[in-house]
Amino acid sequence: MSIIDNIRRRFATVGRDPPFKENEPLDYGAGVIKRLAISQPFMQARAKKYEQHLGKPMIYMNVYLSDPIVRTLIDLPCLYAVKDNFDIVTDDDNIRTKIEKMLRDINIEQTLYGWLRNARIFGSGYLEWTGNNLVLRSSQNMYVQRNEHGQIKYYYQDIGDDKENVRFEEEEIIELKNNPFDDYAYGLSDVHPILYLVDLKDYAERDIGAALNKYASSRFDISCGLPDMPYGPDKINEVVESFNSLEPGQDIIHGNDISIDELQGTQRAFEYGKYTDDILDKMHMALKVPKTMWTDPEKARPIFELLFGYFKTM
Repeated sequence: MSIIDNIRRRFATVGRDPPFKENEPLDYGAGVIKRLAISQPFMQARAKKYEQHLGKPMIYMNVYLSDPIVRTLIDLPCLYAVKDNFDIVTDDDNIRTKIEKMLRDINIEQTLYGWLRNARIFGSGYLEWTGNNLVLRSSQNMYVQRNEHGQIKYYYQDIGDDKENVRFEEEEIIELKNNPFDDYAYGLSDVHPILYLVDLKDYAERDIGAALNKYASSRFDISCGLPDMPYGPDKINEVVESFNSLEPGQDIIHGNDISIDELQGTQRAFEYGKYTDDILDKMHMALKVPKTMWTDPEKARPIFELLFGYFKTM
C-alpha cells in the first residue's frame, strides 16, 4: 500500500464523520434536493446520519433465498456479465503482470458477480477498496449521507451502536446503482416489482397441489341393494369395510345388487398451468431474462446482449 493510500485510509473512521470538503473535486451547483434540505435540522439531532434505503431489503433477500426461479433469473445475467473476464489496458508488461496477479488473488470474477447480484437484489452494491483488495460489503447495512446539493459526504456502515459504526470517505467505496431513480441516493431493486407475482405464483402452486391431491386417487359412486331389497346399515358397513381393505390395483368383485361408477376427476388443476405460465412470463419480462433463453437461446440473444451491455456500463 502506498503512502497516499495509508493517508487516505486514516479517514475510514469509527464513531465519527470523516473529513468533507464541499464542491471538491466536482462542483454540485446551487440546486438542492428538497427532502434533504428540509430534513437537515432533524438529521443534526439524530445519532445516525444517513439516507434511508428505498423499499424493504430484508424482504428482497428472503424472496431471493427462498424462490428458486427468482434466484436463477437474478443470477444468470450476473454470471454472464462477468464470464468474459477483464481487460487491462497498459503498455507496461510489469504493471500488467502485477494487476493480473492482484485480480487473481482477490478472485475478481466472484467479487464482481456478488457486487452485481447485490445491486440487482437490493438496488445498490458496495465494494470497499483497501489499496490492494476489493471487499464486498453488505447492501443491507451500507448507507449514504449527502449534503443538500447531492454531494456524498460519506458512506455509513450501520452495525448497531453509533460509536461502532464505520464511516467511509467517498473514494473508499465503489458503489453500483441499479437503475438510478430521480435524485435518490440508491438504485432500484429488481425484486421489488415482482413481489406480487411471487405471491400469485405461490398461491397458484398451493391450489394446484390441493386439487391434485384431492383427485389423485380414484373415487367411486357405489349403490347398494335392489329396489325391492334395500341394504340395511350393517350391510352397508360391510361393503365399506370390504372396499377399504382392497389393495391398490386389486380388482373389485361384487354381485348384481351393487352398482359401481367411477367418478371423473376435474381437469381444472391442469388448466391452472396456463395461469402459472402467464405469471412466469411476467416474471421473466420484469427480470429482463427472455423465457426463450431456456428453449432457444439464439432468439433470446439480442435482448440478453442489451442487458449484458447495460450491466457492464454500471
